[in-house]
Amino acid sequence: MITQRTANVTKTILNQCNTIFAMRTFDDTGKDFLSNYIGSDYAGVLPSLEARHAVIFGKASSCENPVLVRLNDRNAFLATFRADHPVPPLPAPLAAQIAVEQQAGPDELDDEIPF
Repeated sequence: MITQRTANVTKTILNQCNTIFAMRTFDDTGKDFLSNYIGSDYAGVLPSLEARHAVIFGKASSCENPVLVRLNDRNAFLATFRADHPVPPLPAPLAAQIAVEQQAGPDELDDEIPF
């Protein structure tokens, strides 16, 4: 489960999470809840975490204490991953449909999206 609004998720659900990746958060409800898992010291640093950093705690970590980590750089990851695993080409009918949609103006598309 991934959420940006810890306060909107019931504690029953959050209590069933075996591993927590806590990223930057500013609301007191989220910090208070997470302090039960990672401790108040680690929860206190959550508002000041840099982008793509997290505090990890739980069964997926081999450490007994929470760990502050820097997550992978998306662009570097994609460059490396896609070199070994290129995106397969779309089937011809789907590729043709996408090409038509990209050339059509917004009023010409036959979709039912109300905006």
